[in-house]
Amino acid sequence: MRVEPIQVMRFVVHEAVGKPTGPGTMGNFVINRVFFHLNAVAHPAGLTLWLARFIAHDVILILPCAVLLGWIKGDDRTRMTCLRVLVGVAVALLFNRLIGIFWSEPRPFALGIGHQFLAQASNGGFPSDHVAILAAVGFTLLSADTWAWLGFPVLGLAVIVGWARVYLGVNWPIDMIGAFPVAWLAARSMGNTGGRFDTTILAPVLAACVRAEQHWLCGPYRRLRSRFADRSTKNSER
Repeated sequence: MRVEPIQVMRFVVHEAVGKPTGPGTMGNFVINRVFFHLNAVAHPAGLTLWLARFIAHDVILILPCAVLLGWIKGDDRTRMTCLRVLVGVAVALLFNRLIGIFWSEPRPFALGIGHQFLAQASNGGFPSDHVAILAAVGFTLLSADTWAWLGFPVLGLAVIVGWARVYLGVNWPIDMIGAFPVAWLAARSMGNTGGRFDTTILAPVLAACVRAEQHWLCGPYRRLRSRFADRSTKNSER
């Protein structure tokens, strides 16, 4: 891939000015060189650009739809998994905010580095929220009673989303790498499935949600859930 001389100059200045020498600086240099290999060229193919934008911005919208479907269609075990996923995502985002307070790294386009093909606020991007959310879901599912088989595919999707955001020039590779340990810690903060966190916190929350659904939610929603339940019963009787 061809790299314009002005990009190399800006990159070297960014790495050298105001930073101490030593292994840390060399690590930054190596990681950011990866950015130049993953970032899009000045005029990428239209289909590739569209696909990267869809992956980087829209794929994550599948998650709330999947959680809602699991809540409507699933039993109590599936609903508990949905709650664990929501808590894992919330904790991961909280960790990201706390890290951002102490470590705010400008995004590539804010430094005039690389090519940007996705609208993005010029706030700090470490760790990546998009990757942290997907990775938190994946790590949470790996220890779940239901949907555990989806854990590794979701983690793979997190890697693909990370590539897309670097390709579009809105994140550094280190933003993606840092999101995975954050997500793992968020998932592990709840302990094992069926542990104290589930029994003392999530179980009462689940019971309260079920009561709210039975008494306050509208009739069409209850009829939709009843239809899913009847269909599941008929399939099991066949």
